[in-house]
Amino acid sequence: MSWLKKNSSIVWKYFKKDLNKPNEAQCFICKSSYKRSNGTSNLMEHLKRKHMCILDRDNMLLQNLEQESINEPG
Repeated sequence: MSWLKKNSSIVWKYFKKDLNKPNEAQCFICKSSYKRSNGTSNLMEHLKRKHMCILDRDNMLLQNLEQESINEPG
């Protein structure tokens, strides 16, 4: 039996896999396609180079949500 691996990398929030080209993924933000044959590091580098402000914004929002959940009573 084959188990499907969950996409655990944060990059999959910003990329979609291309079913016709299994070694490529397309950025939701700029629609560019990038190779992903050696994992997601290439995709993460694209996000850092081209969309760092979006990554920073999302990280800030996530931190705020986590802080709010910690501060909620019981």
